[in-house]
Amino acid sequence: MDIAALTTMLTPAMPYLVKGGEKLAEMAAEKLGGAAFDSVKKIWERLRGAIDQSPTAKGAAEDLAEKPEDGDRQAALRVQLHKILSENALLTDQVSELLQQASQETTHYHAEMHGDGAIAQGNHAVAAGKGGVAVGGNVNGGIKLGGGSDKD
Repeated sequence: MDIAALTTMLTPAMPYLVKGGEKLAEMAAEKLGGAAFDSVKKIWERLRGAIDQSPTAKGAAEDLAEKPEDGDRQAALRVQLHKILSENALLTDQVSELLQQASQETTHYHAEMHGDGAIAQGNHAVAAGKGGVAVGGNVNGGIKLGGGSDKD
């Protein structure tokens, strides 16, 4: 099993997985995409018991949840996952199967554009064609677009 890939998959969700709570889970699902978070959550639920049984692994998970962008903390969890999985073949098989399912469920995008236009892919994607305006959020206030006169 690719422990690095497993750690990479878990890392963005660690604050939500470790701290738990319904509101945090909703935020994670929105940030990561519902299907992706569901896959990560299934993997975490399978690993959590073994992680909780190891104070070192539990500490590594909690540390990573505090600062997921920290490469040293990612490495620490990766080492602990390696230890846990190397000692438990059944758990390794179960997590491998969940990883494989997750990779099959992941949406893969491919786009080509020839000439003028725009392409938007993925969650919350926004695109505007030639001469258009794309807004990926809310627009408030006095906004003027286009080639109208200043007298409008």
